[in-house]
Amino acid sequence: MKIALRHDIDYVFGLRKGLPKMISIEESFNVKSTLFIRADLLTKSSDVEYLRGLEKRGWEIGLHLANTIDIKAARQELKHLQSLGFSIKGVTPCGKRGSPGFKGDITWSVMDSLGLEYMLVRSSLKPQFKAKTKIFPYPQLPSIDNFYIRNFGERRGFEKLVTDIDEILKNKGGVCLLSHPEYFYASVGVLLPRSIRRINRLVIKPVFTVLRKRLLTKTYINLLERYGKICCPLIDCINASRLQQET
Repeated sequence: MKIALRHDIDYVFGLRKGLPKMISIEESFNVKSTLFIRADLLTKSSDVEYLRGLEKRGWEIGLHLANTIDIKAARQELKHLQSLGFSIKGVTPCGKRGSPGFKGDITWSVMDSLGLEYMLVRSSLKPQFKAKTKIFPYPQLPSIDNFYIRNFGERRGFEKLVTDIDEILKNKGGVCLLSHPEYFYASVGVLLPRSIRRINRLVIKPVFTVLRKRLLTKTYINLLERYGKICCPLIDCINASRLQQET
């Protein structure tokens, strides 16, 4: 059984403030994971060197794609990360402000054109065409932070997360867990109706951040205490799946 750990780095403060906290937790459990990074975030050499150091120590760096409908622009993102010295094996879609995120087979086609070892989206969706790139083999749960903690709180959210993990491990033998490093630094807040959602962003999240409420830290520590021995980067699951197919 395997639990693949996926972290999407969408913002600079997640990279600089949240990621080091997350890495410290993983180090304490001798766990490695996959970090999907937006290419446009890497404007400082210190950030590049930090991520290079993590890659050398066993963390996987993947492409978190901003241009999800433009093949040429997507290839430029990949080339940028590769030019910085990263060995990119996997890709996930992100999107950017004012442009589409995941757009079904259009995005699948863009990711497939990059010629990487694997690709995946935020759910268990698959393309409606025969892709050359391997689709990540295990189901993926909703994000630990934006779904489990924001919807249910830290205690109930963790209980529900454990139930869902155990169910998928029993039936599928593996699962992918998604989180966002910024929430090791800032609170996820609470779930509110769309009409008043700004209150969460402008009031509740800042207050909860000061009070250290509804952060990802405790939940992630509890997760690794329970499952750390079977946690790994996504590429490990891809390699294991490939070996199974060959035998």
